[in-house]
Amino acid sequence: METPEVSRRRGTRRRGGAWCAGLVALAAGVVLAAGCGGADSVREPQARHLLLITVDTLRADRLGCYGGREGVSPAIDRLAHEGTLFDEAYTPLSLTLPSMTTLFTSKYPEETGILRNHFKLEDSEETLAERLAALGLRTSAFVTNPVLRAHDAEVPGPRIDQGFADYEWFADDVSMAEAAQAHMETAFGKEGRAFTWVHFVEPHQPYEPAAPYDALFTPADYVGEWDGSTEALNRVFSEQVDLGPDDLEQVLGIYDGTVRLVDDLVRGLVDALDARGLAEDTLVVFAADHGEDLYDHHRYFYHSKSVYRSSARIPLVFRQPGTVQAGARRDDLVVGVDLLPTLVGHAGGDPTQCAPGNTPRGLDLGATLRSSESVRRSHIVTTWRDSIHVLRTSRWSFVHNPEGVIPLDPPLDPHYVIGKQELYDLAVDPNEQVDVAAEHPEIVAQMRTLLEAWRAGMRAGAAPEALQDPRLAEMLDQLGY
Repeated sequence: METPEVSRRRGTRRRGGAWCAGLVALAAGVVLAAGCGGADSVREPQARHLLLITVDTLRADRLGCYGGREGVSPAIDRLAHEGTLFDEAYTPLSLTLPSMTTLFTSKYPEETGILRNHFKLEDSEETLAERLAALGLRTSAFVTNPVLRAHDAEVPGPRIDQGFADYEWFADDVSMAEAAQAHMETAFGKEGRAFTWVHFVEPHQPYEPAAPYDALFTPADYVGEWDGSTEALNRVFSEQVDLGPDDLEQVLGIYDGTVRLVDDLVRGLVDALDARGLAEDTLVVFAADHGEDLYDHHRYFYHSKSVYRSSARIPLVFRQPGTVQAGARRDDLVVGVDLLPTLVGHAGGDPTQCAPGNTPRGLDLGATLRSSESVRRSHIVTTWRDSIHVLRTSRWSFVHNPEGVIPLDPPLDPHYVIGKQELYDLAVDPNEQVDVAAEHPEIVAQMRTLLEAWRAGMRAGAAPEALQDPRLAEMLDQLGY
């Protein structure tokens, strides 16, 4: 096997232990007021170790445990069967860096200023890895998406790596998974408490998995011209091609093959953990950074233009035998800001124990994982940059685009038209196909009021510094950004 391209960096905690104080008003829709704790607020941990697995561009309903095709995701389905699954989990913005920055800071993109993939996180932001390191966990990361490369003098990165003692970037998922699995087999938890993050770039476009994954779920008798290449998918959107059922099934089958490839790699990680007898000591969290439209809207397959549920909804599963409820399925509204307080709380820390200006926006889901307690949230908000906002309740999805912005991410064709206001009834239209705003003006007015209250609660993020490194720009171009 060829030596994989890999970048390694050893990180250090860059800030001291100044802690915030006072009460914080969280985003509208959350019933919570929490004080910031001091050093004496460390609790008995629910887990000795933490394993966070995130997958790029993974649409929830392609997984078997979310109603997808049988055989696509047996390992992930097993995690869901052994743990707790959230049906209505969302990323606040359907791009990798904004999504993962939200996960690692418990702040919304509008607060951090990370609204695109080529911005850098400010040093003043305190990350999940830093908080866990302060609790004594050895932190390590294995990632493949170039958007998540470590920040160093040679290749400036987004600084999402801060707080990791070891941070490794690989050029492909298979090489990365081999290294991560070896870490799980030989190093994870050997020298005390551990937190490891593994991020797969598949099934990001182009959908081109190696054999046998390329043909596992495609029609055996397909004779058409369409595949999962960037050229083909761009052409479908740019030329507004009406794909026939067989053509669409071919592309979706290839996409499912990429999901199955990642599922097999996830199995290796979890099996390595379980083989060492660490399952009951380790909280495993499985999530995606965002989903994928997959032709649902405007004949578009990707995610960066999308404000809809197809791209904003993510799979979210927690597993820890004996601690997290097994086989539980929750329909509570949760969002990416909830991951940091949940993991910090589960590791024995006070989620509100933080550097100034870093109080989490999200909720600690610990009680929900261990009992039948509901998440106390009536609505959430997702965005397209800072121009288009979507307010979601358990029943309604309200799109607010007052300036009539047309997302012009690549491919640049102006076909992804979003109305100035749209309303979808998720009870009968979960894929958000039929705009019913005209039929429900009273619901529109109520949703707009809630959205205005939410936005008023967001403080403006500092203007982020853009990453200018040409090598990163080339990588982003290859990924279609």
